[in-house]
Amino acid sequence: MAGVAIRFTPARMAPEAFAITTSRRAITIRAATTRARLYAAGWLLRHLDDLTLTAPTHVGEAPAMPIRGTQIGYRAKNNSYDAWTVAMLTRRIEDFALLGGNRIQFVAPVSDDAATSPLSPLPATETLIAVARATHRLGLDVALFYPLLRDYAQPGSADAEVADVATLVTKLPALDALYIPGGDPGHTAPDRLFPLARRIAGTLRKRFASAEVLLSTQGFGAAGLDAFHAQLAGKPRWLSAIFVGPQTRDGIAAHRRRIAGRYPIETYPDTAHTMHAQFPIPDWHPAFALTQGREPVNPRPAATTRIFDHLAPGTRGFVTYSEGVNDDWNVTQWFRLGWNPATPAGEVAREYARMFVGDMAFAAVPLALETNWRGDPSNNAGIDATLRLVDAVRPARWADWRIDLYRYRATYDALVRHRLIAARAAQGEALWTLRQAPATGAGPAAVAARFAYARPEPAIVAPLRADLTIIADRLWRRARMQLSVPRHGASHWERGAESRPRRYPAQRPHRRRGRDRAGADPARRRRPPLCHRRPVAHPRHGAVRRSGRLGRRTASGARARLRCRPAIDGKRDRRCRRPYSRPGVAHGRS
Repeated sequence: MAGVAIRFTPARMAPEAFAITTSRRAITIRAATTRARLYAAGWLLRHLDDLTLTAPTHVGEAPAMPIRGTQIGYRAKNNSYDAWTVAMLTRRIEDFALLGGNRIQFVAPVSDDAATSPLSPLPATETLIAVARATHRLGLDVALFYPLLRDYAQPGSADAEVADVATLVTKLPALDALYIPGGDPGHTAPDRLFPLARRIAGTLRKRFASAEVLLSTQGFGAAGLDAFHAQLAGKPRWLSAIFVGPQTRDGIAAHRRRIAGRYPIETYPDTAHTMHAQFPIPDWHPAFALTQGREPVNPRPAATTRIFDHLAPGTRGFVTYSEGVNDDWNVTQWFRLGWNPATPAGEVAREYARMFVGDMAFAAVPLALETNWRGDPSNNAGIDATLRLVDAVRPARWADWRIDLYRYRATYDALVRHRLIAARAAQGEALWTLRQAPATGAGPAAVAARFAYARPEPAIVAPLRADLTIIADRLWRRARMQLSVPRHGASHWERGAESRPRRYPAQRPHRRRGRDRAGADPARRRRPPLCHRRPVAHPRHGAVRRSGRLGRRTASGARARLRCRPAIDGKRDRRCRRPYSRPGVAHGRS
């Protein structure tokens, strides 16, 4: 493109539409707004191979969905953003705009989190003001996720909340939408939620007259949902739309049916998590679940296409729920599908390769990584092939931290695979020696079994682990991704801090003591809610009864295996304090 001029020309077009005309000497972009010019620039970046533009002489595009957003949480639980500077966050927002996003939702500094993060360069409110200004300058919508966390049955609580909102809103340079969840976090019943939200809407619109106010149905049981829809039947004029996210009892089809067109619907899909989540990895092998945990690097091109196709019909758009950079691929794919729902995952991968990596060989990586998680890793030789594929990618000099996300995941998958193979070999040897006890005696058999478990790990493991540490440290330096509690200051081992894989149970005949994969003392972890500790076995599923106690014995005398399944066949554990939800859409933000 040497010697080619790029010209921006004002035009009378739809606010988000653009047209591009190319010739040998010039590229002319016609658009009416700042955001439309950004969308056109993003289109060019996604169609440049090095400095060669492969495009027709004329292109005209406009988005399919009116709302295309994502969430940025500058909070301690986030796996990266809480350590970012304003300049880094501004660059992130610019990237989202180039991908076709038009709404950036920030988590208000009143969430269910620590008041501050020790990694944050600036206080949360100061950062919020700065990024809201940057978002507004780009012509994008500024949105705020504002949970209601007080007990509003107490006198004065509602007045205090309205006053807090007024104080925060006064400081912001722009605010186009306020999202108030019914729960997750929060616990405000509809009969108190709606009157309080009406007062907040009035306060908000004194400063920003056209700002939207949205409510969600998160966290409500059956009675709560009935009360919510009873309030909607009154058609409150201050309410702009409903958003549907994790920890929601009713599916999207039930929302469409019950809302019946009275209000627009948005979705709030969880793109960050792999388990205890709205869209868990189906049949995820325990070797991955026990090591990579809830917030790993998780490109899911095929699954994201199916999820979008399920959620999108009958809605006006989405704001993806993200907890940092681990789901960068998924957020990117949602933006591209929101622009054009017919965009194949392969095309998104090619555009991602051009825009962020600079080597088209990367286009095969997201699907390969998604395939790694199918089935038993010890039997999946494709995991080693994926690592070779990623190692063969040669990023351009301008490539940023994104390529390291996928190097990290590919290396981690290979490490899990080869350690599992070794663990099973050790277990097989130990069990064989124990079976010889009648001939050799119990003592010698036990010694031989311990010797089998004490064998050193295979030679391939040490370099994989070393590479994993190097890449994790590089991601910390370049993207402030917190992949370890002791090394990078992650808030918790479940928050993406997975760079120290724990040993598999098959490797040790006893329970491992000491520090876990992230350096946290397991004895000091917060006890999980009962719904996380329910045995699979209960009267409808082959055991004696429900139990929240570890080690409850079934009728056969075996210990009941535990899974995170908050609701089975529509039956909620009576003692679980978490809201009811259907399998697969259970746990969300917290």
